[in-house]
Amino acid sequence: MVRRAVSVVALAALLAGCGGGGSTAVSPRPAGGADVPSSRAVSFVIRIPSGSTASARARRPAYVSPSTQSLTIATTSGTVLATANLTPQSPGCTPPSGSTPLTCTVSATVPSGTNTLVITTYDQPGATGKKVALATIAVNGAASGPTTINLTLSGIVAALALALDPPALPSGTAATSAVIVNALDPDGNIIVGPQPFADANGNAVTVTLSDSDASGATSLTPSSFTAPIGDGSLHYNGAALSSATVTASAPGVASKTATLTIGGTDKLVTEFRAGITGNSGPSGAALGPDGNVWFTETSGDRIGRITPHGKVVEFSAGMTPFSSPAGITAGPDGKMWFAENAGRIARITMGGTITEFSTGIPAGTKPASIAAGADGNLWFTDEAHPAVGRITTAGAVTMFTTGITYSAVQAFLGPCSMAKGPNGNVWWLEQDISSGNPPKIAQITPAGAVTEYALTQTFVSGVVGGPDGNVWFTEGSDVARITPSGTITRFTGNDTNGCIAAAPDGNLWFTGTFFDEVGKVTPTGTLTLYPQPPPGSGYGITASSEPLGIAPGSDGDVWFTENLIPGVGRVNIR
Repeated sequence: MVRRAVSVVALAALLAGCGGGGSTAVSPRPAGGADVPSSRAVSFVIRIPSGSTASARARRPAYVSPSTQSLTIATTSGTVLATANLTPQSPGCTPPSGSTPLTCTVSATVPSGTNTLVITTYDQPGATGKKVALATIAVNGAASGPTTINLTLSGIVAALALALDPPALPSGTAATSAVIVNALDPDGNIIVGPQPFADANGNAVTVTLSDSDASGATSLTPSSFTAPIGDGSLHYNGAALSSATVTASAPGVASKTATLTIGGTDKLVTEFRAGITGNSGPSGAALGPDGNVWFTETSGDRIGRITPHGKVVEFSAGMTPFSSPAGITAGPDGKMWFAENAGRIARITMGGTITEFSTGIPAGTKPASIAAGADGNLWFTDEAHPAVGRITTAGAVTMFTTGITYSAVQAFLGPCSMAKGPNGNVWWLEQDISSGNPPKIAQITPAGAVTEYALTQTFVSGVVGGPDGNVWFTEGSDVARITPSGTITRFTGNDTNGCIAAAPDGNLWFTGTFFDEVGKVTPTGTLTLYPQPPPGSGYGITASSEPLGIAPGSDGDVWFTENLIPGVGRVNIR
C-alpha cells in the first residue's frame, strides 16, 4: 500500500454511515506504533464517505466524517508536519467510483525517534472551518519494513439528538418506549463509532441520560455511555404517573429533553427529520425485506432508510451525481431497486451498496417509477417517451412501446405511478401534460401486451394493487378503482394528488400532496381525509411539507415521505 513507509487506513471503505444527522463520536487513543527509517515519509491513506452510507456490519475501528475536506498531521508539541486537502480534485486523491469512496494518500516526514502524531480533519479546505474528527498515533523512527496501522479517528461531539418512540403510553399497562439518542459532529453528521466519544481537544466525552420520574414508575437504561449504542429504553410499569422527561447531556453541548406522556394517546402522525439531508426532496417509498422503509431523495441524489423507531441512514456512494432517483420498490432478489430520472435503473443492497444499470436504456429515457413484476423482473416507466421498460435482476433491459399512447407521469408526481396488479400484470399511469389530453391507466403482461383505459380527470399520480383483487389509483381529487377487465369506479375526495399504498389494516392509504393530507379508503369505497389542521390538534403534518410517497411499515403503521420540507412521517393506524 505504501513504499517503505507506514500506511494508516483512516476509514474502511463502507464507513459512510457516519454522515447525515446525529450519532456518536470517538475519543483518540494510540492505535499502535510502527518502525520507520529516520526522517522517512509516512503515508496515510484516507477514505472519505460521500454521505451516510454504511451498514452496521461494516463499521470498523475508524471514523471519517463525510464533511471532511482537509487534514493536518502534527506532533503533540504543535509542529505541523503536513497539511492536505481531501477533495476529488486534490493531488493524491482518487475520485469516488462505484462503491469505492474518495481515497486520498497524504505523506508527512516524521522526525527520528518515537513520535506521537495528531491527525485532525476539517470541514473546509486548507485546514480551515470546523474540526470534525481527530486521532493520535504513536510512530517510532527506527528502521524496519513497511507496516499498516489501523488508525482510530474520533468524531467530535458538537450536539445531541433525543427522541422517544412512542412519545405516549396508555395508563395502567406496562410498556416500553425506545430512547433514541445520537451524538452529532459539528456538521450535524451521525458519528457511528464504535469508538468512544471525544471533544475538540481530544478529551473523552460521556453522554448522561436522566429520568425526571422519582416515583419508580419508570426505569431508564442505560444511564450513561461513552460510545455509540443502540436504542435505550424507558420502561413504564403501569403505576400512576402523568409524565416522565428524559434528559440527555454531555459537557460542552446543549442538553436535549424528550417527554413521555402517560395516559395520553399517540398522535396520528409522527414526523422524522433527523438524519435527512436538507433540500433533498424525499419522494418514493417502499418497505424493504429488512423491515425498514426505504425512500428516494430526488433532489439530493440519495437513498434513505428509516427504521420503525425513526432512525435514518442515507446512501449515495456509487450513485452518479444528478441521478434524480424517483420510484423505489423491493426486488425479488432481496434488494431495493429504484428508477433514476437521468436514464438509469439502480439497485441497493440492505448494506448500502449501489449498482447502476444503463445498457439497453435508450438515450433520453427518464425512468420515473418502478415495480416488481410477477415474472421475477423489474418494470419501469419512462417519463419522456411512450414506453415501458423491463429489467432482469442481472441488468438486461427490454423496452416496450407498442400500444402505449403517452409517456409516464412526471417524476415529481410519478415515483408511485407503476405497481404490480393482482392479476399478475404490471399497471401504470400515463399522461401528456403539455397537450392537456386526458390521462390513461394501462396494464402490460409479462410478454409485453399492453391494454390502455381512458380516464377523465386532468392529473393522475399513484397506483397500487388492492387487497380486493382490483387496482386502485389517485386521479385528480378522487380515488379510483379499476377491475382487471377495465371497469372504473370513482370515490370523490378533496386532495388526493399523491401516492397510494395497501396498508396493514386492510385499507388503502394515500397522500394529499397539495394540501398536506393523508387519507384512507376502504375496499368498499368509504373515504376519510386527515387534513393539515390548526396547530395543536394532533394530526402532526407540517404545513407545506407536501406528503408524497407512501408505504406500509413492518410495524403495522403507514409511512410517507415529505418532499418539500424533507422528512418522513408515520401514520399511527394500529
